[in-house]
Amino acid sequence: MHQEGITADRSIARGFAYEGYENLREGNYERAREAFDLARTFDPQLSQAQFGYAWSLLKSGRGVFPFIDEYLHGIKLAWVHFSADEIIVSNFVIVTTLGIFCSLTAISLLVVLRCQGRFRHDLFELLRRPLGKRTAQLVAWVVFLLPLLVWAGGIWLLLFWLMLGFRYMRVPEKVVAAMVFLMVGLSPLGVRLVLDRFQASSDPETRIVVQAMQEGYNPETIRQLRQVVTRHPEDPELHLLLGTLYAKGDLQNEAYATFQRVLELQPTNVRAIVNIGNVYFRLGEYAEAVTRYKEAQQLQPKTLAALWNLYLSQTELLHFSEAESSLAAARDLDGERVGALLAQKKDGGSGLPVQELAALDQIKHELRGDRISAISLAMSLANPFSIASGAGLLFALILGVGRKGENSESCRRCGRAFCGRCESSGVGYCPRCMHLTLKREQITADNRVDEMTRLRRRNRFRSVGRRIASLVLPGSGLILADRAARGIPVMVGWILLGLHLLARDRLLLPERVPVLDMPEPLLVLGLTVMVVLWITGNFARTAPGQPLGDAHGA
Repeated sequence: MHQEGITADRSIARGFAYEGYENLREGNYERAREAFDLARTFDPQLSQAQFGYAWSLLKSGRGVFPFIDEYLHGIKLAWVHFSADEIIVSNFVIVTTLGIFCSLTAISLLVVLRCQGRFRHDLFELLRRPLGKRTAQLVAWVVFLLPLLVWAGGIWLLLFWLMLGFRYMRVPEKVVAAMVFLMVGLSPLGVRLVLDRFQASSDPETRIVVQAMQEGYNPETIRQLRQVVTRHPEDPELHLLLGTLYAKGDLQNEAYATFQRVLELQPTNVRAIVNIGNVYFRLGEYAEAVTRYKEAQQLQPKTLAALWNLYLSQTELLHFSEAESSLAAARDLDGERVGALLAQKKDGGSGLPVQELAALDQIKHELRGDRISAISLAMSLANPFSIASGAGLLFALILGVGRKGENSESCRRCGRAFCGRCESSGVGYCPRCMHLTLKREQITADNRVDEMTRLRRRNRFRSVGRRIASLVLPGSGLILADRAARGIPVMVGWILLGLHLLARDRLLLPERVPVLDMPEPLLVLGLTVMVVLWITGNFARTAPGQPLGDAHGA
């Protein structure tokens, strides 16, 4: 394959990785290591081959530290593959946004469930004198259920309830509610941006460019990239990418002509000048290569590739003092990178010059063009959802402004709502619990026993409801018990991880070699964190004296 100029091929690399995992499973660790090494040769970006190589080192007794070093390198490769694939990134953003919105919606509904009694109580007290007790109670329920009565459910119901309950929420809960208002309001804009990103990332030309950046020389990739360059003849980055592929395939004449075309479009393109110097270096014309590298240095002094390649060329010309000066300058720019290059050269590396690569972001921008203008983005917010969300948030903030003590509280013992207009001493207990616990002389023993029995039954029902909710959705019980600071992170983390694990095989499409007996590390980590969150959400205790329903205070 190398004799034919094919320096990278993902299908061949996956085949060797498959063989490596087979040998790893059978206990042939040295053969597995050799297979993984071949896979990395044909595709240095294949993270699964790197992971397998790390495991083969560990299994063959090479030590823990080499395993960790190689495994971390595999994680870096996996991240590069993930971040370079716009479809996967777009899907990840969609899943994350959906998870955040679902978790915030669930939290908001739980908070509304906890606070709705206080809202109805305040409205009842406001209307009791002019309308009477029974009518005021009915009106309070009608106002609370108004969206359902007019067949306006879904998002409209959520926004309406958040607006009514905003003033009764704790600070973390108000932050959640405000985020729900903003996410609903900005959702049309987000959908438009995601669709544009998806259309751009699924464009065949973009896919070819990304494939060319990830792979080495491959005749089929070259053919497809030439067609893209033909359709965009004035884009210097595409020509630069095509030239680097020619150089990887040792087609120096084609590479030289392509880099010259870049200089015709941009006479001061430093990367093209460096790569032309690399062509001369590969042809053995080191003096001409030195001239090109120095020209690049004059245009852009802080160019690591030019300094390193200059060091290699001057070494070949036996100009050792000048070579040492170039190496020292390169070390001043990036000592870590130069150290890695020297180590590679010392270990029998090729000693070939470093190529300057094309800028992928610039190519994507050129291929994508200006699809969406700022005016069109602003116009996308002129819709009922955005207007209603903005108005709802503004109204919620207005309703939330008030003096401390104006809002009703929840009884610390039974959870019922009461306010300053009720017959209570203001110590956090509703009038009924005041008579049961503090003013026992005002109630008969039989009535007190009956009331205490009903109170215990009510609290037991709420406790069971919270436990069931936490079993299904960890963190629910904490939120219902007014422990939002702990319940919100638990619920958000649980839903986010759950959605990502469910979507990873459908939307996130992790790169795999189809023979791996051991579970994938990210899957194990995600499940472990979900178990920890479930335990936290189900076994956390509420503070002594806390009600099983609504919390006290606004």
